[in-house]
Amino acid sequence: LHLVGNPRFQVNGKDLVLQPRTVAECFAIIASRKAIGITREELAGLLWPQLEPSNARAQLRQALTALRAQLQE
Repeated sequence: LHLVGNPRFQVNGKDLVLQPRTVAECFAIIASRKAIGITREELAGLLWPQLEPSNARAQLRQALTALRAQLQE
């Protein structure tokens, strides 16, 4: 997990490219908060502070679906 500059991730020495950027940011936040955890509401607020909470949660659901799909590839 490299967070300086553009987020970069490696799994077993292989680069993992997550798209779009919000999916990469979501993964970076979850990974960096693994020890203390983060609620969906907190995560949605961090990624989409300009949106109404219900819209931010909808965006988070889409990002998490995309993240799961990309991690399974």
